[in-house]
Amino acid sequence: MKTRLATLALASVALACADNGASLQPFAICSPPDSATECVFDDACETVHMGPLMMDPGLASMSVFLQVNNQLPNNEDLSAGRLNTNDAYVTEYEVEWEGPATIGDVVGQTQAMVPAGGSTIVGLLLQRPAAAGQVVAKLRLKGHYADQSEFETAAYETPLIVGAVPPPVCPTGELLKGTCGGSVGQVPLGFECEAPDTTTTTPTTP
Repeated sequence: MKTRLATLALASVALACADNGASLQPFAICSPPDSATECVFDDACETVHMGPLMMDPGLASMSVFLQVNNQLPNNEDLSAGRLNTNDAYVTEYEVEWEGPATIGDVVGQTQAMVPAGGSTIVGLLLQRPAAAGQVVAKLRLKGHYADQSEFETAAYETPLIVGAVPPPVCPTGELLKGTCGGSVGQVPLGFECEAPDTTTTTPTTP
């Protein structure tokens, strides 16, 4: 299964639900692939991002791709007439901020299916905190299982630094072709470089 980038909508609402880390587990933040043309994620991170997230003050938001593991087994038993009910459907996420000059808690809408005993990548959109500096983002996912029972995951905590982020650096003689997994000004970010087109066109004679 592949997870492609999607536009994620945000809305601020209040939440109240018990945390659950024993079944659906936010596991790691992925480093996006370095390809502008094949910006596709597998079921699990090919490379895990190490270190804090970073966001330039010029950005309003940044994209984050979170590997989520479903620790419940496939409980299908056709001999007993039972279908698998442990697939998890993520429908929204909450971002709780901790630190100086943070914004209020934010809820975003997303869509992903995490198969029983498997994993998938869930896309989130983080709004920029109110001021430069370091804060902590606590990410929680909400949704339901195939039997319609609801879940809310335990918080996945990650530091985020709001400050100047230099643009991607290409090898000498190459230019930035495009990015994957977000915009210039955020970390992590995948990007692809290419040599400039040096083809010359001979003008035609009328």
